[in-house]
Amino acid sequence: MYLCLFSDLHVSLPFDEFTLAVLRALNVALTQMHPNTWTSIQVFHLCDVMHLHPSPSSFLSYYTSHLASHVSCHSLISRSRSVLFDSFVVSYKRFKERFAKVIILPEATTYFFDENGWSRFPLYWTSQPHDFKEWPRPMGSVDELEILSYFDALPRKLPTRKLIGAYNESARWAAVKGMRLYFFYRSILCFVF
Repeated sequence: MYLCLFSDLHVSLPFDEFTLAVLRALNVALTQMHPNTWTSIQVFHLCDVMHLHPSPSSFLSYYTSHLASHVSCHSLISRSRSVLFDSFVVSYKRFKERFAKVIILPEATTYFFDENGWSRFPLYWTSQPHDFKEWPRPMGSVDELEILSYFDALPRKLPTRKLIGAYNESARWAAVKGMRLYFFYRSILCFVF
């Protein structure tokens, strides 16, 4: 994983079900997504504060994917009328130079593999990430309709840097982050820098 995901964006392991589902829906590995796309995923966790349960469909309905042959990362671009958040940084330069290798310890396999041994998200770069122009807006679930209603009512181009900063400032997020990090460092993974 790129270190900026931990240091700048406060991504933590193990991933929650929403993050896992987005990785599966896009069919991309962790390093296959651009950091600004990770920013959007992190900020979409605002749903948690409102006691809503985010889904990949509700999240992806605000974006279009960008897969260019000369670009090595998968990016999500806000649809023109649905720009929820500004970019965390305009240009994430040199983010590929600093990374951590995540080694899965035997006692942590359930966070990465299902009971049949299949990975819960792509662990390696995939040759066919999901490319889409417009993700269909969910129509059935009451939870998804609430999420869309909530985000549709928000002002456009919310400041992601401040929202990501809420992970540090909010007592709720600090507690969640602390519990995850304690669990993470104590029993799940080993990093090799």
